[in-house]
Amino acid sequence: ANTVSDICISFFTRPDFAIRAAKIRTLSNAVNLNVYPLVSSEEKEAWENYTAANNFWVKKTVAIQEGDKSYQGVIVQPSYFVDYIHNDAELPLEEWEERDIYLPTWQSAPSIPRYAPYNWDLLGVSDTRSIDAILQTHRVVVSEAYQLPDPDDPIAVTETNINSDWFSDFLGPDQDPSEPISDIYYPILDKNDAVTIEDPENEKFVGILAMSIYWRNMIEN
Repeated sequence: ANTVSDICISFFTRPDFAIRAAKIRTLSNAVNLNVYPLVSSEEKEAWENYTAANNFWVKKTVAIQEGDKSYQGVIVQPSYFVDYIHNDAELPLEEWEERDIYLPTWQSAPSIPRYAPYNWDLLGVSDTRSIDAILQTHRVVVSEAYQLPDPDDPIAVTETNINSDWFSDFLGPDQDPSEPISDIYYPILDKNDAVTIEDPENEKFVGILAMSIYWRNMIEN
């Protein structure tokens, strides 16, 4: 089995992530930014050990939010962590689904640790079309609009209610968390020798940087 030291090049925590994310959110009106590293089933145990040992960023991110005048959401001091990959119900993965790869949340900003602030698996959502697209093409993908569930689909309705409840903590009191929203998925590739990537499909894909933006903010004015 791999140890953390064997694969730590793939596992990375950026100390200034929250500061950079705050600048991007101000320019883009994004609700939040998330990093989803690609973790194979062979790396799963090592990844979970890594997150338990490197969750210092949550406390640091909350401290930065407290001084960020552009942030409208709530402040929750970190005291609750889940150091295993899980779904919305926070069930450990072996209790609900196993697969070859996972996309657990890692660093995010803002961070509101009312729920587990990391290790929720993006691939556990009911509609994976946009995720499948970025995994196949390694190119930027704008997801389908969500928060628009089929009322006859109880799984979609439940997922929408969970999303609205989660997003409500990031918004001001005059903003509706149930409005349509899309994610912009930007590929993180294992390439640092050029800004322009000519052939992304043939570069190693190691994760996603995701931005969530409400459509009301995209079409305002």
